[in-house]
Amino acid sequence: MQEALSSILEFGFQEFSLNRIQATTDLDSSRSISTLRRLGFQEEGILRQYGYWKGKFHDVRCFSLLQSDQAAGVYRAS
Repeated sequence: MQEALSSILEFGFQEFSLNRIQATTDLDSSRSISTLRRLGFQEEGILRQYGYWKGKFHDVRCFSLLQSDQAAGVYRAS
């Protein structure tokens, strides 16, 4: 998963000149959270009742990666 996400991030920043890429996870999704952190994403906080599935609203964790993080060496593509 990390390799696939790295390719997508690189494509987004280089080909589309995106400034920000955002990701959300379930609150307790430790594997997804670990993958995002390894790629340099920073946790921004909890989005209350942001997600809706299985007939109810759920809180999610919000992460972001900025193009300036890539320039500063925070982003790790490989």
